[in-house]
Amino acid sequence: MHRSSESVAAIATALAKAQTELSNPEKAMIGTVYNSRSDSPQSFRYASLSSGLDIVRKTLASIGPAARST
Repeated sequence: MHRSSESVAAIATALAKAQTELSNPEKAMIGTVYNSRSDSPQSFRYASLSSGLDIVRKTLASIGPAARST
């Protein structure tokens, strides 16, 4: 049982480090929806899921295998 606790501690430490290194993805995509109240289209910017996942993968790879273990 003690071995499991050490693994959890290593993962928690690695994820805490990753959290300090993560950045927000660039909002490079533009979406448009129709607003029935104002009878006009509304545009907004958003980040793609793939750009966010790229940041997460790169950060986890840089901190070592403890954050990638299951």
